[in-house]
Amino acid sequence: MNERSLVKYGKNLVSYALKAGATDAEAYVSAGTNEEVRVCNRSVEKVARRSGVTLSLNILIGQREGSSTCESFVKDDLKRTAVEAVAIARASTENPFASLAKEEMWPCTLAELPERQRALDLVDDAGRQSMPAMKSEGLLLDRLLQAESGVARTSIVQITQHQGCSVICNSLGFVGIETYTSYSKYASAIVEAKNGEMNSGGDGHTMIYRSDLRSSEECARRAAFRARALLGATPIPTARMPVIFDREMSSSLIGALLWAIYGSSIYDKSSFLFEKLGEQIFRPGIVIVDNPFIPRGRRSRLYDQETVRSKRYHVIDNGVLTMYLTSIESGAKLGIPSTGHASGSSNVTLMRGTQTLEELIGSIDRGLLVTDLLGHGPNIATGDYSSGAAGMLIENGEVTRPVNEVTIAGNLLDMFRMLIPASDMSDDGGTVNAPTCLVGEMTVAGS
Repeated sequence: MNERSLVKYGKNLVSYALKAGATDAEAYVSAGTNEEVRVCNRSVEKVARRSGVTLSLNILIGQREGSSTCESFVKDDLKRTAVEAVAIARASTENPFASLAKEEMWPCTLAELPERQRALDLVDDAGRQSMPAMKSEGLLLDRLLQAESGVARTSIVQITQHQGCSVICNSLGFVGIETYTSYSKYASAIVEAKNGEMNSGGDGHTMIYRSDLRSSEECARRAAFRARALLGATPIPTARMPVIFDREMSSSLIGALLWAIYGSSIYDKSSFLFEKLGEQIFRPGIVIVDNPFIPRGRRSRLYDQETVRSKRYHVIDNGVLTMYLTSIESGAKLGIPSTGHASGSSNVTLMRGTQTLEELIGSIDRGLLVTDLLGHGPNIATGDYSSGAAGMLIENGEVTRPVNEVTIAGNLLDMFRMLIPASDMSDDGGTVNAPTCLVGEMTVAGS
């Protein structure tokens, strides 16, 4: 379905809502196609193509809110959706913080939107493959993986591509169109040692442009390496020690920070960072940027789901927490404007440090290099952190042997204050990007 049709249905939905009694209305319409090929041990196991549409409507009657969803473009279904949303609003209590984004909160004039959207470069139509080509790529990656040393068989190889378009229309006149693509590949291998011990490991990558994906040769190499690395792993005695989160795992720490600074958590006092605004929570020099304007960025955008303009922010500046991430409602509750984060964060980056991974390892007498995390993770309310982990033991400045079946534990505030980023950087195209990070001391509970 083309953009013009999606806009038409969005405007119709808003119109039906106003006729049904809404004083304000905002419609979201999206359509997309996802294609997937799965291969295992030289055999194509799955070929799938799924297309879908979603329509959702949020309305206001004064300060009373209502919402409803629909998966049909049939006129009667759209009208029914509008009537349902209005009925829900009439039965709801007033929310004094509810409102639509006014025009001065929009990213730019409506005439400027298309050009600015194109500048984000979020569509790679040329990268789209036919199903036979996707099968060929999956089978090639499978062969390359099985050719890697120690690989007994593949667990899964997956090639996917997605194309989509979403539209926001509201009763104040906003009309926004976002089109996007994404491409990904994933490979997981099972390796076997001479003594019969087996272990698995994988590598995955998702990008807006297919040409930005790493090669199948590199994907196979990484998957096999991660699988081989933990062969022979055993627990270690419980102790306090430095812990290095490799660049595939360190983004989870920044993700915990982001969850803790959402306005709703702050207002509810359910975050360990409540009343920490303006305080030094990381070392001096640490910078974490939320940048929605990165070309080809997976979370790049001009506005959030409430049509509030997006901006580039230093969430952490020289170690200091500078902001909370707010929507219109959570911002109003806190007495501050929306920061344009009703859709969550955009492309978040912990800026790299000056020391290499080798230098960080060389500075440790006894510690743990974490390459895999399992289980719960952080408690956002208290900041307590506990997760199952596996990785490599560090002794006298060198990586010595693999470790598994341990639990790493600490408190996020303490971990943040000790955190030292390395000079490398993840290249997996994630929405949270971070280098390898050293946390000066944690409890590692093992045997």
